[in-house]
Amino acid sequence: MILLKEDVSVDIEGLFHFNSVPEEELKEQYMGLDFAVASSGYGGRFMMANGKMLKEEALSTLSIEETKRQMQAKFNLREWQFATLSVADGGVRLVVLYPGIVQNTRLITDAMSACGWSSAARGHIVKSKMMWKAMSYAPIFPIC
Repeated sequence: MILLKEDVSVDIEGLFHFNSVPEEELKEQYMGLDFAVASSGYGGRFMMANGKMLKEEALSTLSIEETKRQMQAKFNLREWQFATLSVADGGVRLVVLYPGIVQNTRLITDAMSACGWSSAARGHIVKSKMMWKAMSYAPIFPIC
């Protein structure tokens, strides 16, 4: 479950439609994202120097679709690993589901920050003996 600032709980399994994702795909996606970054290349708001990923400082918040596109390209994420939530103030949160491996949280948070999103809430779920984390992000600036 994710608890948002408004103390509204969210059904992660329902939000991400886990039952429709084949177990083989879940296993394929369950990895340390630093490996995915190393093999995917860079682009968008991410650049490379001396073999390391650098992020551009966000001066705007990318649209949800553009953020998803850049995150998918960077980490080889699938469409089912993203969801959106409307919140009471009329705003929107982008929720990213990723393998619950410790270093992945930092990688996802840094990349979302580069796209103009800040972390708002987190939750987790265990599916097929794999821990998955879900992190919701709020736009830092008005969405482009």
